[in-house]
Amino acid sequence: MSQSKAAFVLTAQISLFLVLLLTIFYAAPIAGFVWDFANALGYVAVGYFLLLFIFSGKPKTYPLFKGHFFTRFHRDLGFGAFFLTFMHIAILLIKEPLLLEHLKLAAPWYMLSGLVASLIMILIIISSLVRYRGRIWKDYHRFQWVHKWGSIIFCLLIGYHIIGSGFYMNSHYKVILLSIICLVTLIYYVRDQKAKTVDNQARVKSSKYTPTWISISVVILFSMATFLLILLQHEYFSNVTP
Repeated sequence: MSQSKAAFVLTAQISLFLVLLLTIFYAAPIAGFVWDFANALGYVAVGYFLLLFIFSGKPKTYPLFKGHFFTRFHRDLGFGAFFLTFMHIAILLIKEPLLLEHLKLAAPWYMLSGLVASLIMILIIISSLVRYRGRIWKDYHRFQWVHKWGSIIFCLLIGYHIIGSGFYMNSHYKVILLSIICLVTLIYYVRDQKAKTVDNQARVKSSKYTPTWISISVVILFSMATFLLILLQHEYFSNVTP
């Protein structure tokens, strides 16, 4: 399989995963198009967080790219998750400035958990950048330990933020399904870390820009698909509502 074909297939598969995640958890519109679109981007970001555990930087049997691809892809997925989280927060604050009150210590616990999770994500990203990592972490194994457990704590806080808000996770089966998906992802991550590293023989050599373009393509394609999905959903409910 050529580099371009492998990249296209991977992009399509990740996009399909994110679409599936959104359609499972998304509910009927409750607060206007902009509000629903911003919250939908939050769900897309959750999908990116899960992908970070699947593509943890360790070479895999699929796609058959050489090892450095996975390290860069993990990095770029992290940037994509940060961008989607930023857009989720920024659009909500622009649409409803009163939400700034939820950034104070008197805010509900589920909002504070989202705020703390965002700060943890920023710290994880900054401390993982090559130019800073060596200065902050003299011991690479300690960096891996902090990175791993910081990411797990981050996901627990995000889970509480989503479930606690109750905006779209408005039924027990959605909460159970989200918990199962996260648990399966975590089990896969643990097993993958213990597995032997796959060698680079018979692998496709990728450009250093390939993982970046895949991540950007998925963000653009899925943001457009999310926009269209919510637009159609609002159009449908505006026609059926008397």
